[in-house]
Amino acid sequence: ARSGTDRNACEQTRRGGFAAWCGLPFTAVTMQFNAPQMTPSAPTSPAGSCFFYVTSCSQAAITPNIWIRDNWGEANARSGTDRATCEQTRRGGFAAWCGL
Repeated sequence: ARSGTDRNACEQTRRGGFAAWCGLPFTAVTMQFNAPQMTPSAPTSPAGSCFFYVTSCSQAAITPNIWIRDNWGEANARSGTDRATCEQTRRGGFAAWCGL
């Protein structure tokens, strides 16, 4: 029903479906559409850098929904010079550290 990508499908079509399924009047059901967040394009400079982006993180030091440079990984794990290290090893490390 596209209710995750279409406001009308969520707030009107699915609302009516839920109301009917529950045996309630349309006005007794409220639906809230939250548009999907689009991940902004990753930074392309400086050369020799690695960035990460998380939508949530249990660690207070990490701000979600912004690209953050992996300074530690660049200095200690070659994430700025080895693409696999940046995109796989460090990505997995951040996901685990953030509880994702």
